[in-house]
Amino acid sequence: MPTRKRARKKNVLIVNYLDKAILLVETQFEFINRKQAISSSAKKLKWLGTYVDLVELGYALHATGIFGSISLKRLFRVLGEVFDIDTKNFSRTFTDIKNRTTGDRTKFLNTLKENLLRKLEETERR
Repeated sequence: MPTRKRARKKNVLIVNYLDKAILLVETQFEFINRKQAISSSAKKLKWLGTYVDLVELGYALHATGIFGSISLKRLFRVLGEVFDIDTKNFSRTFTDIKNRTTGDRTKFLNTLKENLLRKLEETERR
């Protein structure tokens, strides 16, 4: 009799383990499908600005902490995936932005601000 109890207990453990394994696999498939759907819709976005513009925007987003404590490397990896751009040289490009001597160091961000203000004024006139 004790042998049958042990065998049943062992079978229950195996079934529980298999249930958890199946749940894990299903969860992974669901995650992959969701990621592919997001990835394919995100690929429809095309960055028309310069690489320097993207780096300036990326550093500004990071500096605001708007995505929490995400690392710069991870942020630029995501931006690279979304816009299908190689972002490996983001830190070198940031150094170039810091070293701007003529004009404005935040040229792209200022352009964004000017365009938004213009849009707001246009909608107020209507």
